[in-house]
Amino acid sequence: MVSPRFNYSSFRCCDSAGLNLNRDHHCGTTALRHHSTTTQEIRPLFPLVLYWGGFEQMSLPMKVEEVTEVTDELVEALERLMGQLSRSASAPTREELQQMVDADGIRLLVARKDESVMGTLTLALFRIPTGMRAWIEDVVVDEAARGCGIGEALNRKALDLAKEHEARTVDLTSRPSREAANRLYQRLGFKPRETNVYRYRLE
Repeated sequence: MVSPRFNYSSFRCCDSAGLNLNRDHHCGTTALRHHSTTTQEIRPLFPLVLYWGGFEQMSLPMKVEEVTEVTDELVEALERLMGQLSRSASAPTREELQQMVDADGIRLLVARKDESVMGTLTLALFRIPTGMRAWIEDVVVDEAARGCGIGEALNRKALDLAKEHEARTVDLTSRPSREAANRLYQRLGFKPRETNVYRYRLE
């Protein structure tokens, strides 16, 4: 008797950084990370598709890359992703993306799943009198791929790049309401700072 398939992908609860609010129901697995200087491969350790009568193993490869070329695919992907990150900010134009790629202190990362761009993170590297510093900004994972560890993979790649550039610290901000994101950052080793964050709008 063939058991009917259970729709495992319907059980996920995530935020825009691709972080599960409880566990990775969408992938049904814990990710195993493989680091390199150019890409970061992630494969499920025990990927499973749930059946009423048992489990079936499957593969869901993922890769994190540093952008070195602005393509039509990248422009379209950033337009889609930025719309999910912010209602007020507009997506970068091709010219603006090219400026980011050409800038010495900017590393634009994208995560691919099934060869499609499903997430992005921007790492800013800069030197100040107290040393080399790094900031993580604009982390977003496509709502269709949240809960599969993409947000964690992007952040780990950013931390690797910051270490390669001998940054003393890596900073980021995250709203308290993004509970899953805050748990991830603390699990990765980020510590809350006793400081105030101010913003002065020039627009």
